[in-house]
Amino acid sequence: MIDVLTRETAAQRIESFADAGRLRQKVWHWIEDGHEIACLLGAIHPSINGADDCPADIMPPWMANLLPPLFDNVSAEKATYYGRRFAFALRHGNTDDRVLREFLIASVDYAVAAATKVQPVPQHDYWAGVKSSCKRVTTLLKNDGTKADLESAARAAYAAARAATYATYAAEVAEAAGAAAGAAADAAAFAARAAARAAAYEHIFDALISAMLATH
Repeated sequence: MIDVLTRETAAQRIESFADAGRLRQKVWHWIEDGHEIACLLGAIHPSINGADDCPADIMPPWMANLLPPLFDNVSAEKATYYGRRFAFALRHGNTDDRVLREFLIASVDYAVAAATKVQPVPQHDYWAGVKSSCKRVTTLLKNDGTKADLESAARAAYAAARAATYATYAAEVAEAAGAAAGAAADAAAFAARAAARAAAYEHIFDALISAMLATH
């Protein structure tokens, strides 16, 4: 049970780990030279050893599940930088449904754009269907589509992109675009993984922080 943990104290702990050079990728908690080492999510509290341990009043489950793959896969020299930025966003920003929608829109758009760049000329026949399905998802997100409509659109986008995986490597990124429209945390993390480069994770992390800090 976590006692007296707020977003402010969570942000303070992340910053203290960053200040001391104790934020570390790909480890939840570790003792090194008598000092605790932790990842971005683990730094919030010693009892957090997985996304499910993070209290929902600190951040929603989809965000808690998303943070480990994002933080673990940004370039090592930027890990502390992203830790500090996330702490600032956690203290001053939001984590509501609007943030989720804006983040998913950015994730899907980025995945489609990344895949488009590596499409052959002329493009494969399947590509128009992938883009159309993903566009329907982002349109519904922008227009506050119903959960049922979003789930239906996400399934269509995923199916279209899944079919594309039998063609080229570019289709793996296309599949990520469909997946990113689906189940928030796992899908967005999969979109980042499929891009296979630190720059892609950093772009997605930037999108998350921007969505948290956006004002309406």
